[in-house]
Amino acid sequence: MTVLLLSLLGVFSCKSNLPGRFESFVTAVGENYRSYSTEDWDKANARFEKLCNEYSQNRRSYNSEQKKRINKSIAKYWAIVAKSGVEDAVDTIQEITEELPDLIDGVQDFLLDLTL
Repeated sequence: MTVLLLSLLGVFSCKSNLPGRFESFVTAVGENYRSYSTEDWDKANARFEKLCNEYSQNRRSYNSEQKKRINKSIAKYWAIVAKSGVEDAVDTIQEITEELPDLIDGVQDFLLDLTL
């Protein structure tokens, strides 16, 4: 009986702590995403999916304040993912821009060789 009670208490506290686990996870990702490798993103996305599945399966057991906290965390996570993608795109554009003069010189040399 005691084991069953402790198990139920553990499941309940785990469910009621989901907003806090979401917030902690998103905070950690927000603080570290700039140094994430592809593997780190895979792990983060897997963890995010697991948290979302848990929320989806138990959605009715959360009150409106808990749902609000979870939904806010979900939105923050997607904002971090989008920001990461934008920063990656900016870095790529900057690299291309830096290499552009060499590319132009190479094309000019090639065209000059064709005319000789």
